[in-house]
Amino acid sequence: MAKSGRQYEAVKFIYGSSDIQEMGQKLARENQNVYDLEARKKEIEAELAAQIKAANGRCSDITTKLNNGYEMRPRPASSG
Repeated sequence: MAKSGRQYEAVKFIYGSSDIQEMGQKLARENQNVYDLEARKKEIEAELAAQIKAANGRCSDITTKLNNGYEMRPRPASSG
């Protein structure tokens, strides 16, 4: 059976200076995009780390209260 449709063969294409310049500009934009995304990732990781630290602190406080069965609360000193 014969194949239908066109068949293509790969041929070498040599880039011209304008092609190389265009690719260089695209590469620079993509590199900047990567740098921006990495910076954003660091900011988000730092924010999440702070939230986790705060949550762990609250868990620790509750755990201490549960283990002790009490907590110390301030009250006005009695006069007398």
